[in-house]
Amino acid sequence: MGEGTNCWACKMPIDNEGQRCDRCGSGIICPSCGKCTCDYVTDEESVAKKESPRTTFQRLVDEAEEVKITEEADPEPIERELLAAVIQESGCAGAAAPDLVLDGLEPDQFRTAAIRDLAKIIFPYARKRGVINSTVIRGLLPEGRLRDLALELTGDVYDAAAFSTYVEVVRKNSHIAKALEVMAPAAQQLLAGADGVPSLAVALSRAQEGLITVSGGELLGDSEYHQLPSFCIALERRQQEREFVGYDTGFTHLNRVINGLCPGVLMMLAGPPGGGKTTLGKQLHYSVGKLSGALAIFIAFEQSADELRIKTLAQISGVDHRSIMRGKHSTDTEAWHKVQTATAEIMRSAEKSYIVEADASVTIDRIQVIAEAAMAHHGTNQCVLIIDYLQIIPSSDLMSKMSVYDKVSFHCSELKRLARKLKISIVAISSESRNNYNKKTLGVFKESGEIEYGADVAAVLHIDKTRTGELVESGKDARAVDLLIVKNRNGENAQIGFNFYPKLCQFAEYDYKHVEYHEGLENDG
Repeated sequence: MGEGTNCWACKMPIDNEGQRCDRCGSGIICPSCGKCTCDYVTDEESVAKKESPRTTFQRLVDEAEEVKITEEADPEPIERELLAAVIQESGCAGAAAPDLVLDGLEPDQFRTAAIRDLAKIIFPYARKRGVINSTVIRGLLPEGRLRDLALELTGDVYDAAAFSTYVEVVRKNSHIAKALEVMAPAAQQLLAGADGVPSLAVALSRAQEGLITVSGGELLGDSEYHQLPSFCIALERRQQEREFVGYDTGFTHLNRVINGLCPGVLMMLAGPPGGGKTTLGKQLHYSVGKLSGALAIFIAFEQSADELRIKTLAQISGVDHRSIMRGKHSTDTEAWHKVQTATAEIMRSAEKSYIVEADASVTIDRIQVIAEAAMAHHGTNQCVLIIDYLQIIPSSDLMSKMSVYDKVSFHCSELKRLARKLKISIVAISSESRNNYNKKTLGVFKESGEIEYGADVAAVLHIDKTRTGELVESGKDARAVDLLIVKNRNGENAQIGFNFYPKLCQFAEYDYKHVEYHEGLENDG
């Protein structure tokens, strides 16, 4: 729009020799309403209004400044705590704080200059799992401010339980600071009318390009040149003289086939009604906590915490779970003594074991909060989630119009994302498709949602009626159950035979055989 004799906004006369706009340098300020031609908005085909370049840019600057004001004014205390933990716990067996910091941050994300400079020296050493003490610090650093700071940090007190929050604060503040650094020069040039900014549109374009670079860079991350060395160090730590890498399931064959319950992996466990899915899930829950020392969280949508506790008591004590539940034992009997002994045994590994009775509020987002809170509380990133079961996880209001199939597919995808994001292992128990009961292939998941595509490991419980008959004839109160690993993204398919003792809520491995890939596909009737 060219300058005319009337204001575009209020239609009042404008003197072409009037006051020039100090924002764009060319427009005339209307003496009646104060508008300039650079504030001009035009009606599009709809009634929506389009902001002028100057207005849009000014709004972006104002919003960024508002965010900056509301952020933590002094980042140094938090950043000191994070680096103090890396220094003090580096090289310590079982220490979780260094992993939380080293995996979540890069030195350049610290805003305090001295902390940032020191982190650039400390992080590479800590990633090699070297012990860092005063002697090492004096060898790493010459005399000066950084050595003095590092020695101070060896005695600083820190709150490891808050580290997951601290890391996110530093990451967020770093992103905002970078955005403001990009916007500030263009804003100063624009608002001052400096040379080198030919137009408001160009200034806005420069700022937007800068912001996209900052945001995109954060999403893209470092190139493989920077990522590969730290990955190889982690890979070297993984090499060990054992048959599996992940958390111990308590079952020798299962550990070898699926490599244990590995961080970042989603395992789906399906089976027919009464097949023992929940019982096996609870046995995994107990074994992981006892044998691996990892956090073990059972999200129970179907059974109560008391019912699940009794399953483990029966498994360890060898006492019928139904008689424990019904209160059939006098406290001076041998059976009750076994229950008391089992209780003491379970208590030894119960500090990091949780059962969450889930209700309609426990969506997948809520499950994530539960896992993150537990890991922060215990200062660890080692965690296994058992979810019982997939098909009854509540949906958010936004999913109310989805079909059941689409909801299950979405939840499966979200659980995979959660396992990968938090680097935890998730075992989700799933019902079978009714049209595919008794199948021994991926077909059991068909029509239940895209489970077979999202899971890293898909396992199916199948009752072997012939061998069950043999067990009964031999006097054993047990069922023969095969666990078929029909999908294994990083390993072989297999059939693991179990004896399932329902009264004792116990699975015991019986045998194992390799299964060819095509046998896990939908070839059976």
